[in-house]
Formats: sequence, C-alpha cells, structure tokens
Amino acid sequence: MWNMKNTMLFVASLVAVILISMSMASANPVYNWFETEKNKTIEFQKKNWADGKKQLAQTKQSILNLFKKVTSNDSQN
Repeated sequence: MWNMKNTMLFVASLVAVILISMSMASANPVYNWFETEKNKTIEFQKKNWADGKKQLAQTKQSILNLFKKVTSNDSQN
C-alpha cells in the first residue's frame, strides 16, 4: 500500500504544512505594528534631518552674504 513515492509525497506535504503553520503562528500583530511604526519614524527622521541640514546651509550662506555686503559697502565709502 505505501510505496516509496507515496511515503516521500506524504513526508513532503507534512513538512510543507508544518512550515506554513509556523509562519502563520509567528505573525504577531503587535510586533508587526511596532515594526511598521518604527520604520515610519526612521523615514520621517531621515527626511527631516536632510531638510534641516539644507535649511542650516542656506541660513549660513545668507548670514555670510549679509556680512559680505556690509564689508563691500564699507569699502566703497
């Protein structure tokens, strides 16, 4: 009744069912929510840090340009 082919097919299907069951059992909604929120926070911080660095560079350049204008105006008088 049980030849080698049937036995191997049964064992393979049993392993597949166990692996699928284990992956479904490890799906923790709280952990998934935490990971999603963490990733959203990291992306938000990356974007805002980049924007902040750009804004700081622009502010620095504006201040330097202001002093250059004052210096050039003083030398013209």
